[in-house]
Amino acid sequence: MRAMVSNVVKAWERMWFVESDAFHYGVLRLGLLGWFCYQECTSTDRILRKIGNLPLDLITPSFATSLLWPAPAQVVPYIAYIQAASIMTAGLAALGLFTRTATASYAYLFLLKNGLLNSFGSFNHATSLPAVVFVILAVAPGVKRLSLDSLIDTHIRRRPVMHTTANPIWPARAIILFLALIYAAAGLSKLRHSGVAWMNGKPLAFSLSEQRGAYFTVRPGTRDDEKWRDGIGLEAFVYDGGRNTTLARGVARYTWLTAAGAVSTIVFEFTFFIALVSRRWMYACFLAAAIWHVTVGMTMGLNFLGVYWPIWLLVVNWDAVAVRFRSCQAGKSLLQ
Repeated sequence: MRAMVSNVVKAWERMWFVESDAFHYGVLRLGLLGWFCYQECTSTDRILRKIGNLPLDLITPSFATSLLWPAPAQVVPYIAYIQAASIMTAGLAALGLFTRTATASYAYLFLLKNGLLNSFGSFNHATSLPAVVFVILAVAPGVKRLSLDSLIDTHIRRRPVMHTTANPIWPARAIILFLALIYAAAGLSKLRHSGVAWMNGKPLAFSLSEQRGAYFTVRPGTRDDEKWRDGIGLEAFVYDGGRNTTLARGVARYTWLTAAGAVSTIVFEFTFFIALVSRRWMYACFLAAAIWHVTVGMTMGLNFLGVYWPIWLLVVNWDAVAVRFRSCQAGKSLLQ
């Protein structure tokens, strides 16, 4: 029994707490926060209009949103200042100035804004992944590499800096695990609402063939005190996002294609956890994810890549890329 417990503890330590030079959190911070700073700058008008037009008397904030601010509706009059602070903190975090404080501050503001937007009966699940990644990066070892903080410490304050490329792998594992949970939740939702009938491809064919709108479903037997003030016991709405392409409508005509797509989607969403097994499986899973996202974009017009692709910077072994680049440069020098 003692030996078994010892083996479990050692396996747990290998899973989460060993060090590796394969994951570069500074590169991920630079790419991810730089991209979101750009997104914040280019979407300011849209965000201000969207939040400014929210029907605040219908707000139902989640528990997490209420923890961030006890009365989320109170922040709406100050949303322009919050948006300006979001741009500033994202920029500081990307540049690496006050790195951890700026990253944590942007994580808070990002969660607050999107928590407010997600408090009206719908949830943009694409916002959950970057929000968690920001929180992880704020405490991740090695996140200050490629930062102004590092340059200041080295060249101005003359502080000794440990130039090591090895970092604990737990931040990378945590990010991959959360991504796997998101995919698994999507698969579980399909089976929860469609059952095994999802596998026959008909629900997918409907989604591919119809021009989707806000299709509302009503929960049977809703009590009067649970109904909204319009008298309808609103439960959920069928996915309202993207627009089907000609390719999607063509695929919807073939049952075997939609059935194959439905089955492969479930398999992909429930097996992404094997990305935690080894780097080889991680590469395979992220390649499958890239193919899956591109396919969804080409058929259903849903573009998740704008949120997901910067996070894929995590899986690139930048040391290996640098070595290969230097080898190519050396080869060119020899040829010259």
